[in-house]
Amino acid sequence: MTGRPKRVTGPSGTHVASNVRRLRAALGWSTYKVSTMLKESGRPIAASSITNIEAGRRRVDADDLVALAVVFDVNPSALLFPLGDTGTIELTGGGSVAATTVWEWADGERPLRLAEDTAEQTEQQARFLRLARPASRRQAGMDHIRTALNTRRA
Repeated sequence: MTGRPKRVTGPSGTHVASNVRRLRAALGWSTYKVSTMLKESGRPIAASSITNIEAGRRRVDADDLVALAVVFDVNPSALLFPLGDTGTIELTGGGSVAATTVWEWADGERPLRLAEDTAEQTEQQARFLRLARPASRRQAGMDHIRTALNTRRA
């Protein structure tokens, strides 16, 4: 095969690649430093593999993603989605979604897609919180839902 290897990632992988590059640059770290820190954390990834991640030529699995978030000292969603809350974000399996909706979903505040009917939305939100949040974190989510629904009704 000749030429550069092609990208092997979809939209979410592309966001991860971009964010690894963004975070590394913001911190002034080399790929070698990231690789060393990952090795020290128990998830070794070669510096050349960091370069390939950033270029979209190497996939990042769930364990890689969490280790990268730990090393960069960010939450995993800071790697999964573009840093910004305007416009839309292309999600693997989810299509193009408003950025604010994606971040609310990632923060565990709401389902990605809401039903049209307000009564259905309340049930959908409750189910989402029950399945996606620890019991101790559900009440704050329900308060957020009630506020959002009341705002829509007004």
